Amino acid sequence: MSRGDQRERDRAKSQAKLAQKQNVSQKAGDLHSRNQNDKDALLNKIAAKKAMQGKLEKQAAEDASIVKKPMRKKKQVKEDSLDDIFNEALKKGKNKKRQE
Repeated sequence: MSRGDQRERDRAKSQAKLAQKQNVSQKAGDLHSRNQNDKDALLNKIAAKKAMQGKLEKQAAEDASIVKKPMRKKKQVKEDSLDDIFNEALKKGKNKKRQE
């Protein structure tokens, strides 16, 4: 029994299994056309980004030109808690005793 080409057959089998597991797919088209498509897509993306930035700058300029009237701050009414009321009453009581 000769086993001269067994190693090559096993190697081919294992490579076929790996390719099937990884589901390796080749991109369609040649290298030049793929590069051209990528270049076109990148240029379109850059153009869209510049257009969006121009719109944002224009909107920011419009917003800056509108002068808004400042709102007056509302005065906060401080509600006295029971502790504050008791403290004031105690202070008033101490002062009366000292004045007598």
